[in-house]
Amino acid sequence: MRTLKYLAIALLSLLLGTSAQAQKNEWLSPFSPGLQKFLTRHPEDFPILTNVVSEAFTNRSVRFFYFYSQDKSAPGAEHFFPDVWEVLITIKANQQPADEFIVVIFESLNAEGDERFGELANEARSGTISKTNFALEIVKQEFVALKQTRDMLGKFRLTKKEIANSAYYKKILETPESFEEFLTYLKKINTSDLIEQYEEKYDLIRNQESITNSPPP
Repeated sequence: MRTLKYLAIALLSLLLGTSAQAQKNEWLSPFSPGLQKFLTRHPEDFPILTNVVSEAFTNRSVRFFYFYSQDKSAPGAEHFFPDVWEVLITIKANQQPADEFIVVIFESLNAEGDERFGELANEARSGTISKTNFALEIVKQEFVALKQTRDMLGKFRLTKKEIANSAYYKKILETPESFEEFLTYLKKINTSDLIEQYEEKYDLIRNQESITNSPPP
């Protein structure tokens, strides 16, 4: 009888372990083999990823897409809102797995500012915000997510080699506390002008609005 009891306990433990592994595999399936291997080597970092993504996308779905680019100025990841119920996060495939982990964390946190991003887009469409202020407000919102990511870096269990090879770790770690200092810091670390990029997006929004409101020929 005791043997059967121990056998039942062992079987239950096996089933629970199998179920947990199946859930982990399901969580990892959208990500690249490199990031999957990274999280296998760093099991303590896996809950950080699941917690951030789960909290960021409680009321909407998220999909991850990968792209390749040899452009060193190309972002490691970006997010888009095709509609109010879905978020798309594009991830640069040819980057260090540790960087991939970092940018997924950052863009998930950044996507939580979608309400503010939507407000700014509407103000741009209506012309009630200037091009420069639009760009500054977008960067200010992203600055919030960047500081959140910075404050989480100490929880990541990266090796010294992974930190040394990371394109983002040191830059994010040294993110200043104030937005004014951050604007100066951006000029130091960026190869492209982030403000200028968002000013171009402002022009794109305004042009689309102009086309939409143009009378038919």
